[in-house]
Amino acid sequence: MAALQEAEVLIEYVEPVPTHKPEYVRGSGLWKLSNQQRAVYEGMNAMGIKNDTPVAIDDRTELVKRIVELEDKFSSIVGDLPINEEGTQKICLTPEDTEGLTCDVTIYLPEGVEEPLPGLVRIHGGGMTMFSGKEAMFEIGDRELAKLGIAVCAVHFTNSHVEAFPRGLNDCVNAAQWFASAETKERFNLIRDKGVALYGESGGGNLSITTAMSLKGTDTISCLCALAPYTNGEAEKYPDIAKSYTEMQYDLPEYQQYLENMGNMLLYLYTPEGSEDITNPLAWPYHANEEDVKELCPTLIMINECDGIRDQGYVMYHKLQKAGVTSNLIEYAGTGHCHMGEPVIQTLMFKTLVDYIKYYTLQ
Repeated sequence: MAALQEAEVLIEYVEPVPTHKPEYVRGSGLWKLSNQQRAVYEGMNAMGIKNDTPVAIDDRTELVKRIVELEDKFSSIVGDLPINEEGTQKICLTPEDTEGLTCDVTIYLPEGVEEPLPGLVRIHGGGMTMFSGKEAMFEIGDRELAKLGIAVCAVHFTNSHVEAFPRGLNDCVNAAQWFASAETKERFNLIRDKGVALYGESGGGNLSITTAMSLKGTDTISCLCALAPYTNGEAEKYPDIAKSYTEMQYDLPEYQQYLENMGNMLLYLYTPEGSEDITNPLAWPYHANEEDVKELCPTLIMINECDGIRDQGYVMYHKLQKAGVTSNLIEYAGTGHCHMGEPVIQTLMFKTLVDYIKYYTLQ
């Protein structure tokens, strides 16, 4: 072992140089979906808008109108899910009653636990644009995490259809700093000598990574976990992330304009058309360089094999590895974006997440 530690490292990272932009076949990778995920994908696809009309990317009023209509449609479907409140406590806080916050947060605590708890800042998905994080589908997950022995701070950041980048990111940074403060740790009995963890999926994965980047060099964050991180809104332009983006979309011509519109609304509401923020690494961490992520906290990236943004997670992981960041990657085979509709996978993922957080906050 000593000889291995003293051996000269001969392997050098070489940046791959693409010789051409490959052509990928839309939908060609979806044969890998599990039967359960195939049923979920087909159900979600049926919610789309057939033969949609193109959205004007430079008309913010139209972008907002269209995305709010879609948000209302999606929220109505998941708003009535049953919530099991047993074993958890819920506390709602606002900027008006809590100094340091710039948006609402909800705290979920396990009942009957006396020892100090690891703290987790949880940032919901929705492409930085949709949902509040107060919906039943998010509360169910937050309560499950609390039952596993974690104090959860769910951040209800300002969506980009209300105000573009960096407002939502700033809300998340402020919430993390507030949750990691000595006063808050005392109030909710968090572990005193450790930072808080970060977790988010999809757009929340983006915001979790960029929140950690914003707080790099401080003792605020202990570790980070991002599920299916949405790190680039222009995936089709970049060969290293274009493959999964194309192969994991259904090849149904009547829905192609709808899918294109969805991507454009998320991209241009968060970073308006023509803005330099479209390549700002704090808006889209795909564009981060080695220095941007160097000395980032320990990071776990989780991705789904049949997800259109799967390769964005791969690229982020390898970027962290190249920068010397303590990082790991888990891929869930046969699953689509955030393995929605797979309760077994969701339960296993939450247990992995909690074990990861406790590893970096209890030792």
